[in-house]
Amino acid sequence: MHDTLTLPKTLRSRLEKAARAIRRSPEALARQAIAERLDYLEWEERMVAEGDADLKAGRVVTGQELRAALDRQRVARAKVRANPRTGWEAQFREERAAGARARAKAA
Repeated sequence: MHDTLTLPKTLRSRLEKAARAIRRSPEALARQAIAERLDYLEWEERMVAEGDADLKAGRVVTGQELRAALDRQRVARAKVRANPRTGWEAQFREERAAGARARAKAA
């Protein structure tokens, strides 16, 4: 099934320019954009419905409880950053060092 969509000239120009930049047809880009926007709108609708259900069921937190939880997360992240032996940064450094040792050994 092929449907026709009339676009204002400025929007059509933007679509064509973007499609050229990614080497796709304007039609393919438009289909992708429409599908992604619909996915987002459907997700948003589900999240609002879940939020309404949480409110009706009494599953809520106060602003004070939210701030306290965010503060705890902030402190935990600061501890990871302060200790270079923890977290993903340490793992990345160790992998990089292991790669450097392997290259030096092979040379």
